[in-house]
Amino acid sequence: MLDAPPLPPSVVFDRRRKSVAARLGTRSALVFAGGQRGRNYPANPYPYRCGSHFLYLVGASLPDAVLWLSGERAELFLPPADPSDALWHGALSDVSEIVKNTGVDRVRSTAELPAAIAKVGARTIATLPSLDPHTCARQRMLLERAWPDDRTPGIADLVAIDLDLADPPSAGSHFKTLKHDRSDNRKGRRNQ
Repeated sequence: MLDAPPLPPSVVFDRRRKSVAARLGTRSALVFAGGQRGRNYPANPYPYRCGSHFLYLVGASLPDAVLWLSGERAELFLPPADPSDALWHGALSDVSEIVKNTGVDRVRSTAELPAAIAKVGARTIATLPSLDPHTCARQRMLLERAWPDDRTPGIADLVAIDLDLADPPSAGSHFKTLKHDRSDNRKGRRNQ
């Protein structure tokens, strides 16, 4: 028997997004990729790595991009391309190539994001805080979150709609497992 050919990546990411959207129902969610920092800064010798949630749902490393999930639709908001970007970051993909590779319905400019948020209401949109401090501050402002500005927000800092996106049942069981593993490790050290 022959194996079925592998699915195109865009189909895989589309299925993942639809699974999250189904869990959210009629509510929207924004997933932020995180920002790119200067690579010539000595403390940042690594290439860009976007947020794991974004990468899982989009499959592309797109600095400062935002994924909007709303029902069956997925839209990407990308920062406007600067002519010097190709010099510093390599060749840029055009919009049609991004749509084809990711399977999103539409690509828009991040300049349109505040108006799109205002149209549906910031507090009705789910999000998870970015580990990138600049992106997290942008999320806090755009989505009117009362997150602390001196650390990455934890589960206790999230509002109910954000917890729906975070999938707290599995997160709760994960934390219980971690707590159990830590107590077993402490017991093992005492017995040695």
